[in-house]
Amino acid sequence: MNTAVFPNFLPASAEIFLTCSGIMLLLIGLFRKRGVAGWISWGVIIVFFVTTLFVLSYSSEAEEKAFFGLFVATPYTQFAKVLVLISSFLAIVLSNDYMRREEIERFEFPILVLFATVGMMIIISAGDLIALFIGMELQSVAFYVLVAFRTNSLKSIESGFRYFLFGIFSSVVFLYGCSLIYGFSGTTELTKISLSIQSKDQGASIGFIIGLAFFILGLALKVSVIPFQLWIHDCYARAPSPVTAFLLIGPPIALLCFLVQFLFASLLFISDFWQPLISIISCLSMLISSGMMFFEDNIKRWITYGSIGHIGFASMGLAAGSENGCSSILVYLSIYLVMHFGWVAVIISLRKKKQTVEKFRDLAGLSENHPLVAFFCFVIMFAMAGIPPFAGFFGKWLVLTAIMDSQLYLLALIGGAASFAFAISYLRVVKVIYFEDLIEPFDTNTSGELNIIMFGSVVLLVLFFIFPNPLISSAKIVASIL
Repeated sequence: MNTAVFPNFLPASAEIFLTCSGIMLLLIGLFRKRGVAGWISWGVIIVFFVTTLFVLSYSSEAEEKAFFGLFVATPYTQFAKVLVLISSFLAIVLSNDYMRREEIERFEFPILVLFATVGMMIIISAGDLIALFIGMELQSVAFYVLVAFRTNSLKSIESGFRYFLFGIFSSVVFLYGCSLIYGFSGTTELTKISLSIQSKDQGASIGFIIGLAFFILGLALKVSVIPFQLWIHDCYARAPSPVTAFLLIGPPIALLCFLVQFLFASLLFISDFWQPLISIISCLSMLISSGMMFFEDNIKRWITYGSIGHIGFASMGLAAGSENGCSSILVYLSIYLVMHFGWVAVIISLRKKKQTVEKFRDLAGLSENHPLVAFFCFVIMFAMAGIPPFAGFFGKWLVLTAIMDSQLYLLALIGGAASFAFAISYLRVVKVIYFEDLIEPFDTNTSGELNIIMFGSVVLLVLFFIFPNPLISSAKIVASIL
């Protein structure tokens, strides 16, 4: 007698809950449109909080699969998902006040962020190329709409269309790589790809290596790292600020952590092929973005270049090809997430004549008008520059130590030089805030939510110096189980 075989849903319980909640909130918004945007926003925030509890409560010391291998859960994926959920939570909190002030508050915004988060969580736990593509496209479709969310602005709509075209191109490159990987391995399941290549006498064929290169480049296109970012920097600058903040941290966390799962855990035996490509992308991201930051005066573009540089720096941990490298990625991304949202909260909170500041010269004299916000900027900029005793220094130190342990001395030297170049740009902001005269007074009213994010970021950046072990130990434990 035939018996039905049911897939194991438990490892994917957080994603299932998040998806069902999103559908329910969407239906509520559709049937009760008026005055529901704020309630939907807080509903999504609660859903993110509950989902984080789901992720944290599901503990396993080994790899567990769901949906017949399409979905994989490990301690490393759980850690990465918590980072993505925190970034999504902060993006919604940032957006509440911003959307009201810009008069673009609609209930669809938090729901799109929610479904983008589902896509990122699927990417992190993808155990198959098909699942990875589904997660990437779910994330991308949500971001196409979010970038063009300011429908009363032609520039915003143009940015959304440009981002859409760029997304199609990156998907084509990615799928071409996937087709070659499938053609030369005979499977789309990630663990079986590894076993297939190892079972062949000649090892990885040239066709598989080319496919892997296109695969990695397709993922790099998705997060617009250097040099690909040069084509769409205006998309980030013209998108609503909370969207820009989310775009620059959420997808890179998801894709970088997926690459750790795939390249380090499954394809470490051919690291001689993928390690140089990761190193080149990392170096280009750091060096070019640090140079462009130095000459950029637009704050949102400057944040974009800085974010790409930080993701490039974190990816050096993957190039190290070691457990220490993988754990340093999680520590660095955790610290950068705090710095990034703290800095974006500062920028969103600063307004002149009811308009958000756009140029660095607009920050002149901030210490006279808002000394507390200026102090928050001071701490965040020093942390981003990697100056001790703030948390940013330890993140950079762990990555560089992992690189040195792997004897990649040239890469470590480039990383150190890029850090110095970044530090110059970050200290320039401190100079403008404290040593240039106030041109025009800032608006006085600041959202309580933004104040909490700024204050919380500064407290966490200082506390990490006092209590670094919990984060570092957790990252090392989950990396050791890969």
